[in-house]
Amino acid sequence: MKAWQTRFLYFLVLNAAVQYVTSLEEELADSIFGNFLDPIKDVLDPKDGANQTVAKFSLRKPSDPDNDLCYIVPGKPDSLAACTFNSTSKTFLVIHGWTLSGMFESWVAKLVSALYEREQTANVIVVDWLNSAQNHYVVAAQNTKVVGQEIARFIDWIEETT
Repeated sequence: MKAWQTRFLYFLVLNAAVQYVTSLEEELADSIFGNFLDPIKDVLDPKDGANQTVAKFSLRKPSDPDNDLCYIVPGKPDSLAACTFNSTSKTFLVIHGWTLSGMFESWVAKLVSALYEREQTANVIVVDWLNSAQNHYVVAAQNTKVVGQEIARFIDWIEETT
């Protein structure tokens, strides 16, 4: 079989698999079992309007990216000043993924150091959502939507404030 035929067949099978999984998800969501992740939605999106946060934002310093950190609290502009946030410098967000250990993996500190080597005056902010990321993979994956929304609000707040 020619290379293009093999690629075409691969994409055809992949497309069929995606369509099958999508229809299966819709069928399960409409079944009598419902979506088994619905109880988690209530935990992450409380009905009483409580302002729960899933993510914390720590500004890391180049001297010791593991220990020298300061938390920026969205909605509190004085936390920017306390952490010496430089509004004229580039800002990088480092966001970890799912974890079994509940601790940052070694690549986080290495990436923070590498970013400071490249941009000495940068703001390197590590997004910490370890409490939600150390759940079962499916639950942690469900939490990523809330984490993404919090990061978006954080970026909007930083832009408005600075």
